[in-house]
Amino acid sequence: MLGHLLQVEVEELIQQRDWAGLRAIIGELPDPDLAEIIVDLPPEDEGIIFRLLSRDRAGSVFSYLPQEQQAELITSLSSEQMLDIVNAMTPDDRVQLLDDLPAEVTRRILDSLTPAARAATRTLLGYPEGTAGHRMTPEYVKLSPDMTAGEAIDAIRRAEKRVETLNVLYVVDSAGGLLFDIRLGALVKADPATRVGDLQQQAPVSIPARTDLAEEIGRAHV
Repeated sequence: MLGHLLQVEVEELIQQRDWAGLRAIIGELPDPDLAEIIVDLPPEDEGIIFRLLSRDRAGSVFSYLPQEQQAELITSLSSEQMLDIVNAMTPDDRVQLLDDLPAEVTRRILDSLTPAARAATRTLLGYPEGTAGHRMTPEYVKLSPDMTAGEAIDAIRRAEKRVETLNVLYVVDSAGGLLFDIRLGALVKADPATRVGDLQQQAPVSIPARTDLAEEIGRAHV
């Protein structure tokens, strides 16, 4: 809603080439609202907004755009801008983008990603489109049952900004196997000296990585 209210002002600043004023406005907008503005901009002005954003923020704003517009925009940006945005995206958002791009563009992007981003992306692309594995995110905070609640909170603070699954936290064993999950609220309310393994646990709900999501959703609504 806020993005639509500022649409006219943003367009006027672009026409006036007032980059300082434009930076000031987009710097105060939440990422979803800025994405709303970009959706309604003429194609030739979309790239201007992304040139004024930091690499990390460009990737975040880009993830809120409709997939069709993402594909159009990524092919219109310079190679350097394109790679900055794609590298900054989370692996699951990146895979959804690559699904909509021509095969040649996908190969070029994959070859140019950082080693870590390429490895995470290829892992998800290895699962058939439409399956749970194709849409999962490998970026989450891992907690040990032997941590104290205080140590767990510190681990969350040290996590990368783009980790998306902080509302539910996963407790794993030394081999990386899922033991259980807990809510962030339960961790925050706990005594800092309490072991994570002693906190109230949520029974893990999981499905195989190759599960067809459409079929699973259909069964859930029966």
